[in-house]
Order: sequence, then C-alpha cells, then structure tokens
Amino acid sequence: MENEDKKEETYRFEPEAKKDLEDSYLWYEKQREGLGLEFANEVFDAAEKLGKKRGESTVETHSNASPTVKKTKLKRFPFSLYYVLKETLISIVAVWHDRRNPESLKNRK
Repeated sequence: MENEDKKEETYRFEPEAKKDLEDSYLWYEKQREGLGLEFANEVFDAAEKLGKKRGESTVETHSNASPTVKKTKLKRFPFSLYYVLKETLISIVAVWHDRRNPESLKNRK
C-alpha cells in the first residue's frame, strides 16, 4: 500500500478533459448499460500507454488545435485524446469526438 502512494504520476486529466470524459461516459451509458464503462476504460488505457511511453505512441499525430498539442486516437470509439508533453507528465487537455472541430481546443492548456 505504501508503494502505491509513492507511485509516480505519468499523466493527468485537466479539468476540461475530465468534463469531456464524464459527458461522454454518461452519453454512452445511456445508449447501453456498461458501454460508458467500456469507453472510460479505453480512455484510461490510452492515457496509461501515453504516460508510459511519454507520448511516443505510434498512433500519435500533431493536432490542428495547437502546435504544442498532440493527439492519439482511441481504437474502438471515435474519440482522440489531445495532450501536451510536460516535463514530468502527460497533460491531457481534451477527450474529443473525432467529428468535432479541434479548432475550438485552441484555448485549452
């Protein structure tokens, strides 16, 4: 238990990204019970992979949102995680549906 407390944080969801995740979770859960949890699990799995690889994922692309923001697509759901590489962690700024315009992400940090 003590080791868990000292576990290094490799990624963090910024407040707006947490809201994106919550809204999408609730939408999927309304479509089918349990689907929201499947969505959330895929988001967290992708975030964990980014954190372990420090953003060096093979599915990584630069986004149109900002030159410093990168994205990685989810495999099963039509969403991408938009993130910024910080000194010690991955800062996830959005959990964004792929059909939404990423231009509106420019104000997120």
